[in-house]
Amino acid sequence: MGGENGSLVIQSDDNSVVNISSNSTFIKNQGTIDKISINSDFNNNTKGHYYFINNDKTINSIIVKKDIVFTTSQGIIHNQGYIETITNNGTINSIGDYILFNNIGNVKHIINNGTINTNSNLYVGGLQGAKLSEFKNSGIIKYYGTSGNLRSLITMLEGELDIFHNTKTGIIKSNQTILENWGKVKIDTFNNEGLIEVDSTKEDNDYAIEFSHLEDKDYNEYGINNFHNSGKIIVKNSTKGGAIYISRVKTFANTGIISSDNASAVILGTVDTITNTGTISGKIGIGLFSGDIPIDTAFSNTGSIKFKGKSGAHINLDKDYNNKLNIADYNLFIAQDANAFSSNDFGIKDKDFDNFDSLSKQSHIIISYDNAHNNGIDSLKNINFKKGSIRLNVDDMIGKGFKLNTYYSTNDLILVNDGSGTLTSAGDKVNNGYGLGSVDYLASMSNNIYEIAYKNSSSKQDYNDTFSINVQKQNSKSYVANQASNVSNIRRIHFINDVISDEITKMKEDNYFYAKAYFVNDNYDLAHNNGKLDGNGYGVLFGFSKNLYDDSIIGAYVGLETQDLDNNFNRLSIKDQVSFVGLNYYKKIKKFNKSDLYIKTQARSSYVDSKIDRILESKEEDKYGSFSLGVSAGLGYDYYFNDNFTIQARTNIDYDRLEHGGFTLGNENYHLSHIDLYALSQELKGIYMINDKFYTNASLGAKVNIKDYYYADFEINGTNYKDKYYLDRMYYFAQLEFSYIITPKSNISLSYNGLYSDRLTSHSGVLSYRYLW
Repeated sequence: MGGENGSLVIQSDDNSVVNISSNSTFIKNQGTIDKISINSDFNNNTKGHYYFINNDKTINSIIVKKDIVFTTSQGIIHNQGYIETITNNGTINSIGDYILFNNIGNVKHIINNGTINTNSNLYVGGLQGAKLSEFKNSGIIKYYGTSGNLRSLITMLEGELDIFHNTKTGIIKSNQTILENWGKVKIDTFNNEGLIEVDSTKEDNDYAIEFSHLEDKDYNEYGINNFHNSGKIIVKNSTKGGAIYISRVKTFANTGIISSDNASAVILGTVDTITNTGTISGKIGIGLFSGDIPIDTAFSNTGSIKFKGKSGAHINLDKDYNNKLNIADYNLFIAQDANAFSSNDFGIKDKDFDNFDSLSKQSHIIISYDNAHNNGIDSLKNINFKKGSIRLNVDDMIGKGFKLNTYYSTNDLILVNDGSGTLTSAGDKVNNGYGLGSVDYLASMSNNIYEIAYKNSSSKQDYNDTFSINVQKQNSKSYVANQASNVSNIRRIHFINDVISDEITKMKEDNYFYAKAYFVNDNYDLAHNNGKLDGNGYGVLFGFSKNLYDDSIIGAYVGLETQDLDNNFNRLSIKDQVSFVGLNYYKKIKKFNKSDLYIKTQARSSYVDSKIDRILESKEEDKYGSFSLGVSAGLGYDYYFNDNFTIQARTNIDYDRLEHGGFTLGNENYHLSHIDLYALSQELKGIYMINDKFYTNASLGAKVNIKDYYYADFEINGTNYKDKYYLDRMYYFAQLEFSYIITPKSNISLSYNGLYSDRLTSHSGVLSYRYLW
């Protein structure tokens, strides 16, 4: 059947199965076809030597919407021209020892949204160097091939593939390799988000992904540019092959699961970057080999690498490995107790080698090498750990009996396996033989209250073979919690004082009531590398004032506030529920022609019910309460330019005592602490009546903490620590308000309040209602 311009639709009149019996190609295109659409079930009833579709020129689209059962010794599609898109939305059952799709031309997209059951493969290549832009699977592919030269789902002889994408809904199951090359092939992106599962019982030497057969001189031109797995790549019943073998890859990233039960998980040759934040498990976790052209490889493991077997290791170096492996991050989960870690066999027994999840093995970085060659253990000098790269889970270590200010062997963090399960301490062999003690290679994984220190503060040329766990008192988590309360308290006091001063200015009746609702956003840069403290909150303030008609006013207020603050650096979250009350008094002490001089005082109190939580390896949380008492006294001067414009100058002295409750997070027990705040503030404000309905005011001011420090203590592992902590010295504030007079006795206003310091940025939006009677 020949094809001309237009579309072809294969569909029976009564939606029955379309059966063909022919020993010649069903569709042969030598022109241009816009679309071939298979809308009915299709079955060929013969085993002839022919193609279903043979394309020499151009086909824009092939869409399978129903089911195909095809048996032939040749193949379903043969392309030596151009096909834009092949889409399967139905089911393809291909039976026979042949090529399912043979491409020696160019194809943009192969998309499977349905099901493919096949024991034949997709042959993408040929001597012409074919191009395939996209292979995308969102459906199910089951490939159970027969033995032979082409024993993979996708075989690439030569050519290019822009992207291999197995989506989150994609499932590929096979008894042989999924993707392999047999020549000069370039793949830009391999992206697996779904499931790739290979049962290697039949072909034990297969890998799920095998990309080899590249010469060293081609390593920059061919290979895989970006390999990313966020799904699962699982290989079962393999002892000779494994999950992944790639001789050239620029970026290798795993955020999912790669596992091989009895063989290597990942084998990589020339590779620029390795990043693992997921789980890799196999007889060898990650195996590395190099070619004639040595390169530098950047390596990061903040996930988990596991191995099984006496000849296994987290990292294996090939016999001729001469690349530089530069480790920037390696999370080391020391889950052994301190005695096992320091024992002669490093706490690793025979039973541990047969268990992927052995905590004893995971408590060390275990490396293996080819002992039969001269380089042997000396190849470890090519492993370079960067400063702070080995990150220890110190919280768990303390829980396992590791002591503070006690020295442990640095060398024992890295062990070598000679291939028989005999382990040797090797921390002194890395970093070109300088070891782990020449600079600060160790760091606490997630809790910056701990510091890893060496025994001697010697020069970088000297070697220290022991480390200890010390406490950095300035990184106390009570400092973070106290600052959360301090910032909120200072902001709230300023806000309330400003409200009361405004209400007194407006006082013309015997009594008045006001209500204000506000929203706040706080952002605070904490000291001592503790990151930021930021979050949002909202509150309500209710107040009442009474005019005593002796140039004095008394008042009272109550309020509630809710605020959530996060400190992502320390993985802390603080939720505050605040109740506050206060009494205030205002008295004019001198009247002038166009101005007034007055004093004002205030007594106030607040209670904060707080919940703090932290997520390290698990969630830790506690509750605590904070209480404050404060008084203030101020002197103010109002100058009236005219009936519409007033300038106010205010000076205030404040004292507040804050009692912060204690709490416990993990091994850290933070005690009750108190802070005495003495502050002096100055503010200048302008009030302008725009017309009989609208008025506005704006202010600028500054506050200085006379006493800008406090003391606090905490306990870890039976040791008490106390230190001096500093607050901001200077604060600056600004306000802008617009008000609308609804009736002579009521108004509504919207205002902005800002509070700033060298480290603080606090914004409040206030909506208020005021009623007089």
